[in-house]
Amino acid sequence: MIVAIPAAAPALIIGLDRGDIERILKLTTWPRTDADRARFHEPYIFDVGDAGLLERIEIITEARRLLLIAEDHARAGDQMFARGTRDAEEALKPWRGVVSILARVRFDPANPLVGGEAYTVAIADVAAKDVQRTTRWSLGEPAAIVGWDIEGRFAATGIGPTSRDVRVLRKGVEQARVRVDFSKLD
Repeated sequence: MIVAIPAAAPALIIGLDRGDIERILKLTTWPRTDADRARFHEPYIFDVGDAGLLERIEIITEARRLLLIAEDHARAGDQMFARGTRDAEEALKPWRGVVSILARVRFDPANPLVGGEAYTVAIADVAAKDVQRTTRWSLGEPAAIVGWDIEGRFAATGIGPTSRDVRVLRKGVEQARVRVDFSKLD
């Protein structure tokens, strides 16, 4: 299934400058709201419909990563995070020049031996620098596996501000494909 991305921001920004950081951080402070932040995230999240156990595909650019980090700090009650840009710049260091593709996968109780290691992500002809698989657990007792987040990390310069097919594979078989116009993402 191919899903088109809606229009969003100016263009894939590689290496946020101080102005970009300040603009993104303003989304986490009053008078900005949860709805404002949801509108920012919307073009980065793809519902893949009937793709079996695959729930969605997300794109995480440097700009979106910064907003996710700032939101985590706000949820934890850290009102002092990034009052200047130094904290934000430090938090972004491991993510400079990186675009991540995140595939959210549900656990299959009918086939419990197939786990997150069966999945990978790909962007057309660009190889992932690495792939991290994180197990998601239920919050109840007893804790149980509910799925995995499969995050492929790619060099932003290898992607560039162009349209590319993003694919999720399970044991080498394509589960879903979305067409992403990276020129429309921050």
